[in-house]
Amino acid sequence: MSDFLKKMNLSSSKRVEEAKKRMPLSQLKQNIENFKPLPLRKNKNFNIIAEIKKTSPAVGSLVNDSFDIDLQAKNYTQENSVAAISVLTEPVAFNGSLDDLQKVVAISNKKKIPCMRKDFIVDEYQIYEAASYGASGVLLIVKSLDTDKLKAFIELSLSLNLFMLIECFDEADIARAHNLLIKQLSLQDFSEKILMGINCRNLLNLQIEPERFHAFANLKFEGFDWVAESGIESKEFINELVASGYSYGLIGSALMTSNQLFDELN
Repeated sequence: MSDFLKKMNLSSSKRVEEAKKRMPLSQLKQNIENFKPLPLRKNKNFNIIAEIKKTSPAVGSLVNDSFDIDLQAKNYTQENSVAAISVLTEPVAFNGSLDDLQKVVAISNKKKIPCMRKDFIVDEYQIYEAASYGASGVLLIVKSLDTDKLKAFIELSLSLNLFMLIECFDEADIARAHNLLIKQLSLQDFSEKILMGINCRNLLNLQIEPERFHAFANLKFEGFDWVAESGIESKEFINELVASGYSYGLIGSALMTSNQLFDELN
């Protein structure tokens, strides 16, 4: 595991312990008894998961002092190509918060567009917490979790009717996810709830390496839709991703700083 992931996981663990002091897990569970998550959308050959991302650890702030998260969320919900909205809730490297998630959910739910909590999830508490703030999905990072914990989090997410994006960074992540989802759990019947992601960011230096999308394309296993994450900035590149078998793209920086990509796609 990279130093960056270790740092983020440690920070997440500390946040969880503080959150448990404010609200015990038993109370969180009560809070979501009547929660009904929205289903993940899939409308086109290539579907966009638009991300609320105020800061990138690689390039710094993506917004200025006048940034209005409500306006950004409304901008995303006006686009028919948006399948979901991803909201960074990690505060240290990404300047996110659960309040951000709650604000976006309030807007996106009106358009029946689901939100996903994107964070470094290391404890089941965070999954219940995501649902309590209205998220219909969560990000699970293969490299951050041992197989037993990843399995438990997948099963918990399914029990709460949440969709999940299972994020892989390399061949080892893809192989471990394949073994768990296909060989151990046989979850092909739950494919509408599970997205497989390949993130092209190099975790050692946090730089984008788009060639990873194509290098790992032949390692993608059948039965699930695949998401290309990071570094998507043009319609031409999206066409290349579709040709390589990707059905979704999680796009943050390009959409946070400009509407150009939406304009190209419409």
